[in-house]
Amino acid sequence: MSLKAVTEVPEIIDWTTTPIPNPDVPVGEVSRVVVSFYGDTKTSKGFTWYTSQASAGSDLQVIEKTSGKPNFKNAMKFTGDYQRSTNAPEYVVHKAEATGLEPSTEYMYRVGDASLDLWSDVGSFVTAEGDDEFTFINLTDTQAKTEEEAILSSETFAKAIETVENSEFILQNGDIVDTGAIEDQWGWVLDHSKETLMNTTFASSAGNHDEDKNSFIEHFNVKTPEGSSTETGAYYSYDYENAHFIILNTNEDSEEYRNFSPEQIEWLQADIKAAQENENINWIIANIHKGPYTTSNHATDNDIMGENGVREKIPPMLYDLGVDLVLQGHDHIYSRTKPIQHGNAVEADKVTENYNGIDVEYSVNPDGAIYVNPNTAGPKVYYKNKEIDPSYYDLFEVADEHSAAKYGPDPGNDSRPVRSQVQNFVEFNVDGNKLTGITYEIDQNINNGEPFVVDAFGIIKDEENKTYNLKNSKSKKLMIDNPYSSVNIDETTENIEGIFVKTSVILKGAGLKNKIVTISPSEHDAIIDFSGEEVQEVRLQTNKINEIRGAEGVKSWTIPNGVDLSEIKFYHSNGEEIIID
Repeated sequence: MSLKAVTEVPEIIDWTTTPIPNPDVPVGEVSRVVVSFYGDTKTSKGFTWYTSQASAGSDLQVIEKTSGKPNFKNAMKFTGDYQRSTNAPEYVVHKAEATGLEPSTEYMYRVGDASLDLWSDVGSFVTAEGDDEFTFINLTDTQAKTEEEAILSSETFAKAIETVENSEFILQNGDIVDTGAIEDQWGWVLDHSKETLMNTTFASSAGNHDEDKNSFIEHFNVKTPEGSSTETGAYYSYDYENAHFIILNTNEDSEEYRNFSPEQIEWLQADIKAAQENENINWIIANIHKGPYTTSNHATDNDIMGENGVREKIPPMLYDLGVDLVLQGHDHIYSRTKPIQHGNAVEADKVTENYNGIDVEYSVNPDGAIYVNPNTAGPKVYYKNKEIDPSYYDLFEVADEHSAAKYGPDPGNDSRPVRSQVQNFVEFNVDGNKLTGITYEIDQNINNGEPFVVDAFGIIKDEENKTYNLKNSKSKKLMIDNPYSSVNIDETTENIEGIFVKTSVILKGAGLKNKIVTISPSEHDAIIDFSGEEVQEVRLQTNKINEIRGAEGVKSWTIPNGVDLSEIKFYHSNGEEIIID
């Protein structure tokens, strides 16, 4: 006689066919709460959260912030929608929008299912004021493979918020998780970070690790262009105070544009042009995961540097559209470029000012976008790219080896520095015509892991020194004495005696090819930039000139006695110093 063990086979449940609400599952708890920008940032917010299949109610309650225990009895109540999660159908995704809010107001909220008395923890957020001053945090690539690494990323969020106490939102440059289809990874990052993320607004682009079907859009309630695809991510934009933010999706692809669809490019151009026509907008800030100007191994990827790659196609477009700042991800190393025009770096006039006790070097009226890659807020880091042409690094103000390199290679992958040692985030403050960036580093082996400053930079737009476009202008002479102006002269402009430059200026336009430009600054250290344009003749009248940039197009130079050319630096528009005979 023999005995056979009988083992029960656990029931396999097809969660894609079960009813919602599902009476056979526990109610569980609310998780993965995210507050997003949705519509007018002064009066509305978007919310996303997850529950078990027991919940089919998508309820949002909002009250003005109080110092005591929040009472939601008389709360503003909003009802949203729900759907089954694409990649983890045992979960229900809920979305709702709060509208009709007051500008410049702090609110408290909770989300859940009123019929089940199922509620999240109480969170908070602030609406935009409608003025010209605000602060936000920028970081990227939290991308954790394990729950332990997700806790590290959550600590970066927390340290950033503690350091930048007046921040009004967090903007991430993609790769929130390591594998978008693994819902546990979203839970690790969002739930371990909930004390931070539930008390701010969290905006992000989708990274390539977030591109699995619907994985990004099922965690962010954002207002996307009608008809746009959201399967691999989302592209959208929002105005916050005097800045326009454009969030791009580099998970699309086409023959014409690597990482972008023609539809997205068409939308990008129309969106920024509309923002430029808005008199309340002074800054255009783009967020892109796979950025064109980074300094590690992705800088030489084919989708970046190929003929239809991001570096070839996108920066000229962003420059022509007047984008000021581009925030990137993907390449896990810190870098910051000089102002970039059509693939070339240009020098900008610099001034140093103090911001909260930190000396900051500001570029004044830079004629190009500045590209920043804030390393990573998570574990994975990269070495600096040593295969690229070294001249590529001439485009950068900061292009150092990774700070984690000093700790040696990662035991699991010796092509990278050891994981989890160094993270970064950037504090951005916009105050009228001034933008300030303060970059912080977290080194787990230094300063007890507390953030410290490693870079400080900014942009000043001098409103008194705007761009002047001269068309069909007729005068005996054109006198330029407004410092740091940019003057665009077309072929129809007539000046009988020529152009007389008394201060630092940027000169552009086809009209220069038949003009005589006389340079006689009233103060020392003037910088004259001809932008590489063809100029009939330049006459130098003084040694008070520090630099002449974009000088290669000048056909004739007149140098009187007493002007010492050795005291003046001449540059090609590509940044190389040249000699004038």
